[in-house]
Amino acid sequence: MNSTLSTFVVALAAATGLSAQTTVSLTPTKDNTVYAEPPGTNSNALGYLFVGQTGTGAVRRCLMHFDVAASVPAGAVIVEASLELDVLQSTAFLPIETFVHRLTQDWGEGTSLAPGQGGGGTSATTGDVTWMHTFYPSSTWTNPGGDFLPSNWSFPLVSLGAMETEPYAGLAADVQAMLDDPANNFGWIFKTAEQLPQNARRIASRTHSNPPTLNITYLLPGESTRVGVGCPVGAGTSELDFVGVANGGAVVTIQRTNSVTSSIGADFFSLGIDPVGVTLQPDCNVYLPLAQELLAGGAYLTGATGSSSAPFAVPAGYTGFLVACQSAVLDSSPFGLSLSNAAVLIID
Repeated sequence: MNSTLSTFVVALAAATGLSAQTTVSLTPTKDNTVYAEPPGTNSNALGYLFVGQTGTGAVRRCLMHFDVAASVPAGAVIVEASLELDVLQSTAFLPIETFVHRLTQDWGEGTSLAPGQGGGGTSATTGDVTWMHTFYPSSTWTNPGGDFLPSNWSFPLVSLGAMETEPYAGLAADVQAMLDDPANNFGWIFKTAEQLPQNARRIASRTHSNPPTLNITYLLPGESTRVGVGCPVGAGTSELDFVGVANGGAVVTIQRTNSVTSSIGADFFSLGIDPVGVTLQPDCNVYLPLAQELLAGGAYLTGATGSSSAPFAVPAGYTGFLVACQSAVLDSSPFGLSLSNAAVLIID
């Protein structure tokens, strides 16, 4: 960490901003399935989505595009995101790891509608994406099956029923990229380990009653929010909040409540957040990214009420910086620590 950034993080070891956030839920602007069987020109624009390999070894990949920039203001910071899917049929009982890649070429949704359950697709119509084409019949992929970046995240796709992914950090990073560079937001392609047969899923598309849904939580500069849940303490959980508006030069407060009573604790800070968290002990997660450098703030006492607070003058000149804080207090649990939720702010 350079000296300027280090000085900034040290200054954060005492307080922070306004409790506010916005969550939006988006459905795809387009989605489709591509089918690998020669000649690679089948599609299913208005039907179900498919991903995986059928019992006969036929590969399917599905594509989705969400217009993030139409619903999230420029300059926002994506704190977390999750994806909801409704799996309607499967050729395998166990969940299958599904890899999600950002596409690097635009693609189309025509008017094709596969008969029956749609498993085999149907002939592409003008403008459809296929295994061979970005827009049938005139534009093609550089690589048959899709042109895409390495995957930032994957998830276990259930065999049947509605599901929601964890708020993976890689998912939030993808959504942030889609917001920051909308001209190159071509959506995602979903694929499984295609060497494994009989893992295909049929999924409700945007034309069905329970379409894919992308849930996005974001902050604007000056705002803050909670991420995750603190460890169990008494009848509730240990809680941490930023109180005030995180304008550069403003004085705000870190507010700690419902913590372990009559103990000693410390705040820890990072410039990133892991919304899924790493489990320290049951129902007790670390939400600061352990791969990043963490900085400890000063020690504090919780007193008889388990509450405490500290003021902080927000540094000027760091607009757009994300700062995450999580408190740890000594307790009698096997690991010896009780953690709060994480609190996140964006400097204005």
